Amino acid sequence: MGEHHHRHKKRKHEDHHSERKRHRHSEKKHKHHHSRHESKSSTSSVNDLEELKRLAKLYNKKEEKKPEDTPTVSKTHSGGKQRAPMIPQTKEDYEKQRSVIRHEYDPETGRMRLVRGSGEILESLVSRDQHRQINKTATMTDGLTFQKHVNRE
Repeated sequence: MGEHHHRHKKRKHEDHHSERKRHRHSEKKHKHHHSRHESKSSTSSVNDLEELKRLAKLYNKKEEKKPEDTPTVSKTHSGGKQRAPMIPQTKEDYEKQRSVIRHEYDPETGRMRLVRGSGEILESLVSRDQHRQINKTATMTDGLTFQKHVNRE
C-alpha cells in the first residue's frame, strides 16, 4: 500500500514535469511563430519600400516633364509683365502698402467694405441714419444671397 501511495506521488510529479514541458514547448512555438511573423512583416515592408521607391521615381519623372509643359513662375505671367523675385519686405514698403485704404464691394454679401492694402478689413464709424440704411440693404442682400444658395442645392 505504501508503494501505491509513492507511485501516485511519482505520477503527480511526472504530470507536473509534462505540464512544464508543454508550457515550455508552447513558449517556443510562440517565439518561433513570432519570429516567423517578423520575417513576413519584414519581407512585406521590403516590398512596400520597393513599391514606394518605384512610385517616387514615376512621380519625379512626371515632375521633370511638367516645367516643359507649363511656363515657370519667373517667366511672363498672364498679365504680360515679369514677376519680381520674392524678397523680404522693408518696413517702409510695408507701411506704404498698409496705409492704402480702399472701399471694396463684396459681391457675395452686397456690402461696401473698407480694406487696407494688406487685406485687413476695417470698420468705419457711421451716423445712425447711415447705419439703418446699411442694415436695410445688408438684410436685403443677405436674403438674396441665401436664396441663391438654397436654389443651387
